[in-house]
Amino acid sequence: KAGTNCFDRVNPAFAEERGYSVEELQGRPISSIFPQESREKLDTILRQIEEQGHFRLEAEHERKDGSRFPVLIDATAVYDDQHKLLYRVASVQDISVLKKARQVTETLLDTAASLIVVLDRFGRIARFNRDAERITGYRFAEVEGRPFWDYFIIPEEAEAVRGVFESIRV
Repeated sequence: KAGTNCFDRVNPAFAEERGYSVEELQGRPISSIFPQESREKLDTILRQIEEQGHFRLEAEHERKDGSRFPVLIDATAVYDDQHKLLYRVASVQDISVLKKARQVTETLLDTAASLIVVLDRFGRIARFNRDAERITGYRFAEVEGRPFWDYFIIPEEAEAVRGVFESIRV
């Protein structure tokens, strides 16, 4: 609700994921599900949601038992006709599995005894493992976000490779 930093309505799955009942969370300060050390940032975040109308961030939530887990918060402010804040709505997703998958992927990329170059859908270099650095002589920071064909395709074939990426992009 506008003017308060407490839960007004709570999704049952949201409450259960944190070890609470809906009734326990309703009226409770939003800060109560954040770890103590990040509660100070919450006022700033709530203000940014109100000022910008929308805010997205990764954070950490704390369950009733004290255990923590990473979340992706996508929050939107809802205003009346005079642009007065009525309330904030947030979608919160547990990203524990995603974070673990990222860590496993990073470990595999860094320990694979092969040159690995990961491209985005535009053909830009999104990841470059240590063997790729060693074999090519380029550091990831030098090639990150740059088109693959600018570095690793002979000039006569670069335009054709670029065309392939343009044709498969959705």
